[in-house]
Amino acid sequence: PSGKFLFVGDHMAESVVPFTVNASGGITPVSALPTPAASCNTSCHNNPLRLAVDPADRFLYATDVAAGTVSSFSINGGNLSPAGTAPAGQHPFGLAFAPGDGFLYVVNKVDNSISSYAVNAATGQLSPMNTTSGNGLNAPTDIVIVGATM
Repeated sequence: PSGKFLFVGDHMAESVVPFTVNASGGITPVSALPTPAASCNTSCHNNPLRLAVDPADRFLYATDVAAGTVSSFSINGGNLSPAGTAPAGQHPFGLAFAPGDGFLYVVNKVDNSISSYAVNAATGQLSPMNTTSGNGLNAPTDIVIVGATM
């Protein structure tokens, strides 16, 4: 519906690009689109790769693959402001929120683990809880949580 936003993790531009979504489903960039990086090497993995928005639509979270971190951003009218960074496992990829519980989970591709975080609903900052062995995972890249309150 009108007034909502769409966010795209732009690998080559090393940024998150916000769009507004109108009532008919069309999209318009919120600001000028970023310039693609001159060359793509390992530095292309330091900025946002996979994205998730908290259930209250106040914060956006992105995995930073080579940096081994998860970045948080506050959402204000489609614009993003940095809210913090938290450590993750090796090469964090997919991320998902537990419905209604204020927890975020991230799968880490290289060390086959899952990082978990408590989410501060007021600031968007993440508090690392633990990183758990994936118990047989082999290079996981995405995660989905299904169900009501856990």
